[in-house]
Amino acid sequence: MTLKSVIKDGKGTGHQAEVSSAGELVVKGFGNVQLKFQIINSVAIGFNFFPPLSGQSFVITTIIFDLGAAASNITIYEASNATTLTADTTLFTASLAKNQFTVFTPSFGGFIPVTEGEFLNAKVSAQPVNITIIGFYRPV
Repeated sequence: MTLKSVIKDGKGTGHQAEVSSAGELVVKGFGNVQLKFQIINSVAIGFNFFPPLSGQSFVITTIIFDLGAAASNITIYEASNATTLTADTTLFTASLAKNQFTVFTPSFGGFIPVTEGEFLNAKVSAQPVNITIIGFYRPV
């Protein structure tokens, strides 16, 4: 027997989660989906994807990598400014082969939250690397 179920947040905001027909937990975002594509063409600076917004935290739901002719170590991190190579917190790191296309979706909870007040940046060890980050801002 199947039973349609919905999980509500209990605070009257209308946020809810559902179970898909494939048995996956589907969590709906808090706002509009944000998507940003960057061509990472330098190893000398950090590349900013999403700036901090007051009272909000960015939540990563998907990262897409498309590497060029060189293998690269890729780091997605929180930082105190938009171009620094210094990570306050490393959120994701990977070593990918040249000419590799990879889509990463977090399986633990379905997202990676960024700390309020932090920039969401990326850096690479070799370039060019095309990166797309998809997610949304949510109230803290």
